[in-house]
Amino acid sequence: MELNKPKLRMTALFLFALACGILLGWLLRDNWEDSQSAASGEKEVHKGQQEFINPLLTCEDVGREISREIRPFKSIVQQKIDAILKSGKAKHISVYFRDLNNGPSFGINEKEFFSPASLLKVPTLMGWLKEAEKNPGILQKKITYDGGNFNANKDQIIYPVAEAEYGKTYTAEELLYLMIVCSDNNALLLLGNIGWSFSEKIYSEIGLPTPEFTTGNYQIRVKDYAAFFRVLFNASYLNEEMSNKAFDMLASVDFRKGLVSGVPNDIKVAHKFGESTTPEGKQLHDCGIVYYTNHPYLLCVLTNGANIEDLISVVSGVSSLVFDEVAHQKALP
Repeated sequence: MELNKPKLRMTALFLFALACGILLGWLLRDNWEDSQSAASGEKEVHKGQQEFINPLLTCEDVGREISREIRPFKSIVQQKIDAILKSGKAKHISVYFRDLNNGPSFGINEKEFFSPASLLKVPTLMGWLKEAEKNPGILQKKITYDGGNFNANKDQIIYPVAEAEYGKTYTAEELLYLMIVCSDNNALLLLGNIGWSFSEKIYSEIGLPTPEFTTGNYQIRVKDYAAFFRVLFNASYLNEEMSNKAFDMLASVDFRKGLVSGVPNDIKVAHKFGESTTPEGKQLHDCGIVYYTNHPYLLCVLTNGANIEDLISVVSGVSSLVFDEVAHQKALP
């Protein structure tokens, strides 16, 4: 049977064009959400700043305006990250920034997955506070550390300044404080043994897979994790009282390096850090809200490298660059 060469050529060209179209769509997909948010003209309408939160009321269409801040700002941060990666201080860096007053945002390497480590203490906190909305007495529940003289902090490089101790009894609220402010894994373990289910619902409501808490293999992307801080700031998951309660703890976190060391001392930062050792190396992450005067912003920096101290300096450097750029742009007429 003789082959129809023109027909074969046409078929091959069609398949090649189809493959190119699929590849182009895949490459563009990662930037779709941010480009849409910038060009859609939707503006968040908030109730007004109340201590740490600014409850979201609605989104309204204000026309197809593209913020002049985003493109040059993202490129400046990208240059910083490229220089750090070239220096060898980090192997991977992901950044997510969002202006919490009017919504412009950008991500860099935001599709990379990291081991969240202690960052998952934030949804655990949110789960307990959500339960407390309908059952306020649960925060005074007495919990005794009687499961054996096991120390869940023993492998931590950044060791907590205070931790739950074997044989002692605590209220759930005291354990939440230790878990968040001191990043105590013993407190997380005690709270989790009673209420892993408290935090499971929030993952599905935000659209994230629920972690398999017993394996510790959960991974997350920077933009996905940032959603926990956004719903806290907007008071769209917890009520206003509980959202502020969460931020009161997050603003008291005793880790003063990373994000915090990149901004002036008089600027509040409500954040959570996490560190872990994986087969790929050390990981150090810091995510939170910087309460720049009348203009709070969300910044998350997730890193992977060989040395924790180097990664801490990387996070601090990115934080400092972002703060300086925000301050510069807000000072413009």
